[in-house]
Amino acid sequence: MTIPHTRLALHHCRQVFLPLLLLSLCSTDPAWARKEKIVRPEWIAQPKTDDSLYLYRVGHAMDQPSADAARDAAFQDAVRQVAGIFIPVIRGTPSATQIVAAVSLRDVDILPGCTHIEPTAHGYESWVLVSWPLAEKQKIIR
Repeated sequence: MTIPHTRLALHHCRQVFLPLLLLSLCSTDPAWARKEKIVRPEWIAQPKTDDSLYLYRVGHAMDQPSADAARDAAFQDAVRQVAGIFIPVIRGTPSATQIVAAVSLRDVDILPGCTHIEPTAHGYESWVLVSWPLAEKQKIIR
């Protein structure tokens, strides 16, 4: 039984070129399959330490609907951490809410270049490094 030339050519292509095509597809790194490693800034794992003038805190937020929402939620987390330094001083006092509100409104600033936002499968994740002048602590406690 003889195979017509076109069928023979097609058969030859399948035997030679199909394996080469499959091999080349498997050996490449397609963009849709590649997950680029996101490098996080050092200040997330090793934030600045408090000094004689400022208190530093890293705020974090996850699963936020937008990058702006993630940054804002991370900032609010940092503000809560700053306010947390007053908890031993004010535990059980009615002015606790006022102190937290005062901290949240006065001079808590995100340091320049210290906002990191990542897209995730569930939205956005963010970190911010904030500073707060310790001179404000004395104003609030008085």
